[in-house]
Amino acid sequence: MDNLYETVNKVLSHKEEIIINDCDDPKDAITKIICTRPELLYYIKGFSLSRVGKTTTLNIKYMNLSVPMNKIHFVKGDKIEYLLRQTVISYAKTVIFVLSDRDNLQWILNCFMTKSMSFYPNVKSYAISSFGFSGMNIPYTAYEIQFNYRIGTVMLKQMEIEVENKIKEISRKLFPFHMPDSVKCFIAHNYLASTIVYYDIDNGSPLERSYVQSAYGALIRGKCVCQGYAEAYKRILNYVGIPCDLVSGKILDTDEGWHAWNIVHINKNTVHAHVDVTWDSHNKKVSTEYFGKSDDYFNNKRDWNRFYYTHCPKDNNMLGEAHYYCMTYRRKLLESGLRKEWIE
Repeated sequence: MDNLYETVNKVLSHKEEIIINDCDDPKDAITKIICTRPELLYYIKGFSLSRVGKTTTLNIKYMNLSVPMNKIHFVKGDKIEYLLRQTVISYAKTVIFVLSDRDNLQWILNCFMTKSMSFYPNVKSYAISSFGFSGMNIPYTAYEIQFNYRIGTVMLKQMEIEVENKIKEISRKLFPFHMPDSVKCFIAHNYLASTIVYYDIDNGSPLERSYVQSAYGALIRGKCVCQGYAEAYKRILNYVGIPCDLVSGKILDTDEGWHAWNIVHINKNTVHAHVDVTWDSHNKKVSTEYFGKSDDYFNNKRDWNRFYYTHCPKDNNMLGEAHYYCMTYRRKLLESGLRKEWIE
């Protein structure tokens, strides 16, 4: 087939009739096109080849054209589970993958759903559709996964309104005047650690278990598990302009399994550090053992996919800077309405 990349660009533009040469079989043309851009599997419904004189035309029928290309994830390995987690964390209903036939998506999904029953209990079920062509030498398949949640769309919207209003209220209370990023991280950490009770998820109903996995459980109900702490921390810091990632990983040498915490990026993205509010909250008693930590600090304690998260080196003094500031401006902070346990 002459000029493969030009042909691929025409398919990407959703042209239905494409003139091609040096191709006796439409299967050969489609195979070359899809192997060049596997994401196209999600868009091509069918094809045929027609000839008029010396002109050969590839005729393509398309589907799913309303879905932008950047919503189709051509991934492999650990990235599949990572994207599944990001989907359910945000309550998104759909995720689309294009995978190598070597990746067993059904097995990955079964493992993920087994984990999600405790870590993401708001996930009720899923449905999966596949897109591909049999009898062809194309080593890829496209999949669309639809998640169903226990909390419906209307309730989620109402919950989100409550969370947004609460974050605005909290931000006015915690940050009444300008202060360094490290101090904002410190005060938000202490606020959550001193106002939330860790919830025993095994004793809750399915709906209650769904609440406590989110910022809604943390900020509105005052009880949650690690996912709720981490989401609430991220939401508060993001609201005041501090980038903050939600990290999920495994606790080593225990039966606790999956855990969630945060990585913050402060001082104009020059300082990166781990913060685990959950493990610093002890029945509303505040600790700072897991505030502003490096990757090395967690080396023998946790396992997370470092490829997808920012490296956190040793050289940060977030805790020291925050302590010094709060000690220096203690009176001003207390007179502004902050409580002692939020600044000490």
